[in-house]
Amino acid sequence: MPPSINRNSPSLFTRNGFSTARLMAYCFAAVLLMALDQRGAYNQKVRASLATLVSPVQMLVSLPVEMFEAIGENLTDRKNLHANNQNLEDRLLRQQVKLSRLNALEDETRRLRSLLGARSGLRVNTLVAELLHIDLDPYSHKVIVDRGQNDGVFAGMVVLDAGGVMGQVAIASPETAEIILISDPDHALPVQVARTGMRSIAFGTGDTSILMLPNVSINADIKQGDLLQTSGMGQLFPAGYSVARVMSVERSPGHPFARVWARPLAQLDRAREVLVLFPEKKTEKPTEGNTVDSAEDDTESAALPSADPNPPETDTSAGSDNR
Repeated sequence: MPPSINRNSPSLFTRNGFSTARLMAYCFAAVLLMALDQRGAYNQKVRASLATLVSPVQMLVSLPVEMFEAIGENLTDRKNLHANNQNLEDRLLRQQVKLSRLNALEDETRRLRSLLGARSGLRVNTLVAELLHIDLDPYSHKVIVDRGQNDGVFAGMVVLDAGGVMGQVAIASPETAEIILISDPDHALPVQVARTGMRSIAFGTGDTSILMLPNVSINADIKQGDLLQTSGMGQLFPAGYSVARVMSVERSPGHPFARVWARPLAQLDRAREVLVLFPEKKTEKPTEGNTVDSAEDDTESAALPSADPNPPETDTSAGSDNR
């Protein structure tokens, strides 16, 4: 049973009285401060002083929050920056691929233009072919093109590029053809010096940049820089097509033949498109059903000087004296 409380105890009433008085004093002070603050600016200095004292505490309290916010913004900005950088790298890669494709198209256009330029000077029919496979080992220089018997290609046809003669068709299948290059060690090409008309044979050396003319007389009129053209001998290569340019002429005393080295004008190791040369058709008498051929024959004959049935007499004495 709880003990009984004696309400007449002086200590209990004394504590209650002090508490009530203190509460009333606080209320009076609060009302007084509110009245003074409402009617005058008496508490501004106190507020300023208290704010000055409290501001470091507020800064310390808000510092962790600001730090976390700054770290979050930094991470977000870094993530966005990384994403933007990745997008820019992807765009740059795509642009580089497009640029490389454009450069390839530009190179292809340039090559085709050069081929068309070479074709415009030909009076025979040609066929543009693209290289499919290249075999340039030291013992065999051959390439495969995407034209064959179905396109009218057969063995023995001459192959050119914008620079000059590349080789000739060795084997023709229905869809493709194998071409032996003039640099093949087993290939020989009748040539002549454009400056003097001297004839010789150019052999392949297994190097796409060198041809050899071993059967040139030591007293032959040939020198560095001379242009070598097809001579038309052998009835395989038509006459007049550029083949190579003489690089050097070696003449050794006591040897009957000079060693002549020439550089091919065709891009044997870099060409991608070639011209397959169809053989020239034999000229026929003009008939009513062959008006195109007769027109071409008339054009070619017009370009040649007319033969005079009564040529003027020439003095042969000078020639006999020179002989």
